[in-house]
Amino acid sequence: MGLKRFILRRLVEIAVIFFVIMTVLFILFRLAPGDPVSRMVDPSMTPEDARLLMESMGLDQPVWTQYLYYLKNAATGNMGMSFHYGEPVTHILLNRLPNRFISPNPKEGHSTIDSIADLAGGMTSADAFVIFPEGGNFTANRKIKAIDRLREGGHIAAAERAAALRNVLPPRPAGTLAAITACPTADLVFVAHTGLDQIATIGDLWTAIPVDKVVEIGWQVLPSERIPATSEGKSELLFDVWEKIDEWVEVRKTTP
Repeated sequence: MGLKRFILRRLVEIAVIFFVIMTVLFILFRLAPGDPVSRMVDPSMTPEDARLLMESMGLDQPVWTQYLYYLKNAATGNMGMSFHYGEPVTHILLNRLPNRFISPNPKEGHSTIDSIADLAGGMTSADAFVIFPEGGNFTANRKIKAIDRLREGGHIAAAERAAALRNVLPPRPAGTLAAITACPTADLVFVAHTGLDQIATIGDLWTAIPVDKVVEIGWQVLPSERIPATSEGKSELLFDVWEKIDEWVEVRKTTP
């Protein structure tokens, strides 16, 4: 029974992570210069052809309608066609983009940090690297283990700060620092969400997402030139941001 619950919990966590990643990608696309319509339309098209194209892609709908269709299609593996390559986007993602499964518990002779650095080091201005510095969803047991780990490592001040967190786990800076160091020209985008915080089982998922459930998402962009140069400064920045995210979530939990 314990194994079944563990598997179910992991499946729910994967579903939440998928939701967050796809939402972040949708937001980043919307934050890009210009607008989706101008980036899709061929300058040689007539206005009528452009209008028909936008209608066929659903880009004439309100942004929230587009977002819901986007999530539905992504969940079913339908990412549409690439105008540039003339191939299904799913095929391109699986076969052309750099990808790597990075184990949190690598075998002897393998380094998780090196794998992160290698992957981040190959990024260009058209790429994004997604990492979860806290390592998992918040639970009371995970928080206790994280605090114990910090204390055992001699990080007493960090353990005290971690103990004050109410909604997020303390960040593990090593992987994030490796990615930043490997690609120092990349900007940082911190993304937080609340509304699905207490999901740990299929039962939680069933009760936590009625049709009127509100999921809030916030983000902060930090240009690369504002990132501290030292590892200590980067670690301090990461913890500062996590404390702000914790407060952001807390305010939304307590506000009717």
